[in-house]
Amino acid sequence: MDKLRNVEGPLFALATGTFFLWFYQVPTVYVTAIYLGLFGLLFLLKRPVIDYVAILLFSVFGRRSQVEVSFILVGVLLIGLTIGRLREKQFVMGRLLIPMAAYGLYAALSTLWAPRTLDALAGVFMLLEGYLVYVILTNSGWKPKEEDKERVSKLATFLLLTLTMEILTLYVQHGFTETLYKKYLVDLGWGFSNLIAVTYTFFLPVAFAKYLDRDTYRPLYYLLDVVNVCGLLLTQSRGAIVGVMVGLLLYVPLTCNRDYLKKYYPLLLGIVPFALLFFEPYVLEVINRFIKPDILDDNNRFPLYELAFEKFKERPLFGYGYKSSEYFINTILKRSNAYYHNYILQIAATLGVTGLFLQGILHYLWVRLFMKRDPFLFCLALGVLSALVHQLVDVSYDRFYFGLFLYFLIGMAELFRHHDGEDSWKMKRFSTTNR
Repeated sequence: MDKLRNVEGPLFALATGTFFLWFYQVPTVYVTAIYLGLFGLLFLLKRPVIDYVAILLFSVFGRRSQVEVSFILVGVLLIGLTIGRLREKQFVMGRLLIPMAAYGLYAALSTLWAPRTLDALAGVFMLLEGYLVYVILTNSGWKPKEEDKERVSKLATFLLLTLTMEILTLYVQHGFTETLYKKYLVDLGWGFSNLIAVTYTFFLPVAFAKYLDRDTYRPLYYLLDVVNVCGLLLTQSRGAIVGVMVGLLLYVPLTCNRDYLKKYYPLLLGIVPFALLFFEPYVLEVINRFIKPDILDDNNRFPLYELAFEKFKERPLFGYGYKSSEYFINTILKRSNAYYHNYILQIAATLGVTGLFLQGILHYLWVRLFMKRDPFLFCLALGVLSALVHQLVDVSYDRFYFGLFLYFLIGMAELFRHHDGEDSWKMKRFSTTNR
């Protein structure tokens, strides 16, 4: 456990360093060089893949531009991993790899009939980031132990803390009231309100996994995660808040024991009055924002849904091609949106019944992957579920860094199950050596 306690120092340094890279608006090229330099340091120290992936996840928050530093880092990791696997003449195939490849290849094929080929190709390119992270994790050779579950949970806390500090900085710079009433001010440069909020849906349930250990009391971490919950609220993303609420409500039954109630619920009860006192002047704004007749049609989403359904009816079998949504929304609705803001309708309209079927297989395998009596795996599953609930009213769960977060959690679940000697869930190894 002593080695595990040492993760706080590096994680705190990563969180602090990433925040300052963002705060001082360091040019993207230098941000990339810094993270690549950290990769080099890890290589010299012969650190496990989880440390590389931690840097990869933090890199999402380290720049002000739309350029994805994380994609560059994924490419470097993939090259290094491939060289290592070729030397060992052995590769690992995760159990989700074939259906993922089938969906990805079909998405690539659909570029042939998409109205704008470049849009479709860009969409496929964005899909690759998450897929490659999955391949990197499953082929990493890392053998996680029971205590590494705590490592992943702490990583989630520090990731969200970095994001929360960035959001709080915006509120300080623009003024709390001004930012609360003007949601468009919640823009970090690399993503705005709804796009950054998805991070909380993925990682808050994972961060709360560490409190299920009855032998250890972590009041400081708990307070940090409560701060992160406040960060989620400050994104003003209703879809993300609902998604996290679903995840945390399903988490609550795991806390129904005397140890948890004694340790953590008094802290929560002590925080609530102060929070209510602080937010009291803004209660009417919250009510107007969250409780109104057109809440389901936030930002005029219904026309997007109607258009998606119309396009699905026109080409129900194969759809109009990957990311064809951008073309039709731009030309028919005259809006700048690129997605239908519901991931099921997005797949239906762009890839048709074929895409829904392939994605359905993936969803089924996710359920099977997480169906084990293990609180940590359950929290990983809640992260995925919370994000999918959010994506019922937002962009699409496998785009941008969304896929990076999603397949990080799925890859982690596969690794933990594969290296559990008593678990029947095993990945397949195959050798490139001719026999």
